[in-house]
Amino acid sequence: MTHAWRKAAIALLTMVLIVALAAPAMAAKKKSRKSDDPMKGRISIGGTVGGGGGTGETLAFVAQLSLTYWFNKYLSTTVASGYGQYGAEYIDYQNEVEDTTVRYIPSEITATLYPLPGMDYSPYVGGGVGADYIWYNMEDFTGPGEDESQAGTVYSGIARAGVSIRLGSNGVASAGIRYTQPVSTSGDIDLEDDDQGYISFEGGFGFFF
Repeated sequence: MTHAWRKAAIALLTMVLIVALAAPAMAAKKKSRKSDDPMKGRISIGGTVGGGGGTGETLAFVAQLSLTYWFNKYLSTTVASGYGQYGAEYIDYQNEVEDTTVRYIPSEITATLYPLPGMDYSPYVGGGVGADYIWYNMEDFTGPGEDESQAGTVYSGIARAGVSIRLGSNGVASAGIRYTQPVSTSGDIDLEDDDQGYISFEGGFGFFF
């Protein structure tokens, strides 16, 4: 082996040795960075159920499936959709008050802030926007047997707060309240002057993958 080849071999062996010695330290450093924020980049799927508001005998509830992306342990964003219903009243052709069931498909995107992460019971606050496609039927509205159906979309602002409960390393549950404020509509639906925001309760769960 010539002198040049010996120098090349020694240099190569030196590089291999340096990499071999540095690899454990680099791996430990990478693991340390990852463990500093175990929520960064994680995704969870889950669901929420809630209720509140409405009139009459109709059970008021909403159930949604959700997909959540965690930017870090302090902030996440969620898209959700599902089904809901509540009771409402209208005036028929005889000026009598009647009940109907309003059904809707909610769709929303929200952001959630966790000011005290890393706790088993962590408070959260958040907000976002929603679009609810709703429909309902009014019997005997303009005369005997003359029903009228209406459908449209209600666009709202959402504010929410509650407590997030960790269920091991791959699960989370939550309980809280939300405030929904309708701001505009499309289709057959119109906002009345006395339409106000409303408070509802919600509970949910999620699983990380």
